[in-house]
Amino acid sequence: MAAFCQQYPGIQLEISVYDGTVNIIEERFDLGIRFGDILEGGVVARPLMKPFREGLYASSAYLAEYGVPAMPADLHHHRLIGYRFITNNRILPLILNDHGEQLTVEMPGQLISNDIDVMADGIRHGLGIGRLFEPILQLQPDREQFIPVMEDYWKTYPPVYLYYPKNAGRTKRVKALIDFLIMHAAE
Repeated sequence: MAAFCQQYPGIQLEISVYDGTVNIIEERFDLGIRFGDILEGGVVARPLMKPFREGLYASSAYLAEYGVPAMPADLHHHRLIGYRFITNNRILPLILNDHGEQLTVEMPGQLISNDIDVMADGIRHGLGIGRLFEPILQLQPDREQFIPVMEDYWKTYPPVYLYYPKNAGRTKRVKALIDFLIMHAAE
């Protein structure tokens, strides 16, 4: 978003991060970003990202100490770096794809956070097996240190969409942000 602010210094950008579903019209947001294109009425959805997978990663030190899991049953002997939703204080269950079927796996947690950077740091330092979206992994400067495990079981998520009220393009500032996000989505 720094590039947008530099390109449009006259536009004040306010970003709210929320892990729940928000009705942007009722909450008076100009736009939102979320998984999937099922939205409330009066809203337009534009794809920003193609479907992508949530990977399981560990450090080489962690795998040397605890072994490399090969199948979901092996995970019961490992530690998970998990994600907790801010909105309802619930821990996101680990859902794997087992030959087309969704499989929820219970694992003991070593580190639980609602921050992706904290989770990545936990993986990096050998605190357990962590889950990261593949596009997030690509942003890690030391991504080669994140060893993928059980790739055949990774879950695929739906595309990420930009969504906004149908009349949002009427203001120049919102149209500038919409156009910017769509143009830079592929990068």
